[in-house]
Amino acid sequence: MGQGAPLRLRAESRDDLEVIAACLQDAIVAAQDIRYLPGERRFAFIANRFRWEETPRAGEQPGANAARLAERVLCGVVFETIESTQSRGIGRSGAKPFLDLLSIAVEPSPSGQALVLTFAGGAAIRLNAERIEARIEDLSEPWPTQWQPRHD
Repeated sequence: MGQGAPLRLRAESRDDLEVIAACLQDAIVAAQDIRYLPGERRFAFIANRFRWEETPRAGEQPGANAARLAERVLCGVVFETIESTQSRGIGRSGAKPFLDLLSIAVEPSPSGQALVLTFAGGAAIRLNAERIEARIEDLSEPWPTQWQPRHD
């Protein structure tokens, strides 16, 4: 358990952001842990990240990784140069307290770029940014989980 080093990544391009999005797929985010700091032009949250990079894949050859349990870790996520945000299905009456992050996409925007965070159940956050500037960093030791997300 905990074989790999904690992740610490930066994104400054669409390709970079795709790597971060893959690492954050299926992260669980508490709605109360999401913050937009307009004075700092920063959007941040803490995620309970599934460690895809340390999880054996279906059909993987037996070996050191195959014996390891799936893991999660707390991860800090920060987006810089954010001009404004819009959200759907978050922070309203009846909204889910926990969100399952599915993807992060880049779209054109009048301010430069729009980063769209899509969550399960139709919730979404749109970050209107001057440019792509993001970082993630694992903040805790990983812990084992028996629940591994399944995708085709």
